[in-house]
Amino acid sequence: MGIQMIVTMSRRIAIDLYKEIAKLRSNWHSDDDDKGRIKIVMTGSSSDPESWQPFIGNKEVTLYIA
Repeated sequence: MGIQMIVTMSRRIAIDLYKEIAKLRSNWHSDDDDKGRIKIVMTGSSSDPESWQPFIGNKEVTLYIA
């Protein structure tokens, strides 16, 4: 299948899209970086909502996933 990328206008849109895809294809989601078929690669800050924290990775995680 290879790697596919979706680019969104905002991080909020990316998270909402991820959640909708995960609803349709629950087996694509996993909190484990080594499992699942869909991931979000995004940066974050301390002012981001708490609900965004599971999607924010440090530089090492971002490079690993990407």
